[in-house]
Amino acid sequence: MPTLEWIGKDKVITHYLDVPYRVLERQYSFDEQGQHAEDNGSPNMIIHGDNLEALKSLLPRYEGRIKCIYIDPPYNTGNEGWVYNDNVNDPKIRKWLGQVVGKEGEDLSRHDKWLCMMYPRLMLLYKLLAEDGCLAISISYHELHNLVCLCKEIFATRQVVTVTVQTSGGKPSSGFNYVQEYIVFVVPQDFAPNNLSFCGGKTRTPFEGLTLSTFNQVQRPNQTYPIFVSEEGGMLVGVGKSLQELIDENLYTGEKADFKFDYGCAPAGTVAVWPVTSKGKPCVWRQISKRLLSDWENGFIKISKNKNTLIQNQYSIQYLPSGVIKKIKSGELRVLGREEGVPTLKFGENETVGGQIPTIWNEKDFYTVKGTELLEQIFPHQSKGDFQ
Repeated sequence: MPTLEWIGKDKVITHYLDVPYRVLERQYSFDEQGQHAEDNGSPNMIIHGDNLEALKSLLPRYEGRIKCIYIDPPYNTGNEGWVYNDNVNDPKIRKWLGQVVGKEGEDLSRHDKWLCMMYPRLMLLYKLLAEDGCLAISISYHELHNLVCLCKEIFATRQVVTVTVQTSGGKPSSGFNYVQEYIVFVVPQDFAPNNLSFCGGKTRTPFEGLTLSTFNQVQRPNQTYPIFVSEEGGMLVGVGKSLQELIDENLYTGEKADFKFDYGCAPAGTVAVWPVTSKGKPCVWRQISKRLLSDWENGFIKISKNKNTLIQNQYSIQYLPSGVIKKIKSGELRVLGREEGVPTLKFGENETVGGQIPTIWNEKDFYTVKGTELLEQIFPHQSKGDFQ
């Protein structure tokens, strides 16, 4: 397996073994009554001190037992002014002690210092993390690739996954505006996350839009046809001939790309609904007409008034994907009956699976300002500056 090499690596590989064990001394308790000297028996701790020594002090009690670890190390942007302070007994590293790590181009060993600082800490985290535990590390692009290589080397039997998180404000740099940071996850190979609201695991209608915007009439002429819906009541009355049928019957002899959707083809008392996107771009239906009519009779098609004024369709058509139909047949999705006047099925709660986490997070809930607001709610008596 490829490994990452840097100045001082051979001196820090076993440095975590040389770190002395420190005894954790309780100074005070803090709870609803505020700060007081009496021990309230809580297992929660806030440890003041060097984080390398703090991690080592946790080993006797928590080795292999911690289920979730989150760390926020220096990003090494060159603007942080973090100080290398690990007392490794080697001339190459000892000359770094107490030095403020400088900017790119000014401090040519800044990445070596960062890696030497991170390695023993990650080794201790490796020993603390439970077999089914998760380690999450916030980082920026400055050290992302070094961190991933380091994690893959130390946590070789686990998944190492990078998630991109959109930030609430950009960071301009040399003509580029960085609008993302990262979270590196170290998880078991069989990692199975809990359902999350932003990636499933929530109640929603089982019906989905019938339009398929990734294809057009040239590519799928047999899925290009009008659906006729009654002007009153929203009943599916029938379908028109598909573009392919019109071509086969010599009713259309032009180029497929030149075929125009004709809204005047609808029989009396009905309106034509053609496959167009919400922005009015022609596309195709997900189903051929024969399947559509069968699904309508089975209650798998839903027709509702269209509220989009950008397109000519007066109705929108939705369908049930095959996965939902399987849930109906297995009894997993409960059918309550049919909608009034139409065969469309009514359902009980339909919860999406949500068992996988996307690797791009652009939800506003993850903006750093949201974290500040949350901390202010948890600690209402602290000043806002404490959370910056």
